Amino acid sequence: MREWIGNHLSALFKDFAKLLVMNIFLSQKVIGLLMLRQY
Repeated sequence: MREWIGNHLSALFKDFAKLLVMNIFLSQKVIGLLMLRQY
């Protein structure tokens, strides 16, 4: 049972990390576009 919970948590964590990375990447892109617009 403990192993199953561990596997489940690590899978959730990986998904969360992926979402976080995508979020950061997208915000960087948006910020970059906004910066370009100002000039």
